[in-house]
Amino acid sequence: MRGSGGSIVIAIGVVSIVLYGVGLTPLYIQAWKHKGRVVGLSTNNIESWSFIHADSYQGWTFLATDIAGGFLCLMALAAQSTFDVLGGTAYILVLTMESGIGFVQLVWLWRTRKVRAEAKAVGMDYDEYISKEDTNENASEKSEGLENTTPITTLRKVLAHGN
Repeated sequence: MRGSGGSIVIAIGVVSIVLYGVGLTPLYIQAWKHKGRVVGLSTNNIESWSFIHADSYQGWTFLATDIAGGFLCLMALAAQSTFDVLGGTAYILVLTMESGIGFVQLVWLWRTRKVRAEAKAVGMDYDEYISKEDTNENASEKSEGLENTTPITTLRKVLAHGN
């Protein structure tokens, strides 16, 4: 860094890295609140608040492009005679956080595969099926006084207890 503006350039780089991390943190918080489902941005339609929709390639394409961009930029830095630590840190953060979002969503898709298949079999999407099951569970529990053992309640127990 030549000249008197070196410290300003470093400060701007550090601020950009911090803001990037802060900007992606809400996706992880929402995933935590929704038992692993990545929500927050819509790629399919306005009613589907899923960042990476199970039946849509748009979110996955965006995520893969972002990860590939971070990887290729990191490789370009590695190929230089000197390694820019600040730039490398930024690209490693991109790779780590974006890959984490994809991994969290893949785990959620795996854990809910049976419920999503049941929803698809009856011509509903996941959210409609879950809300229908919630209504049915509340009605049957009130009328029977018994614990309902539908696949939805089983899934909720597994997600809540990790068993």
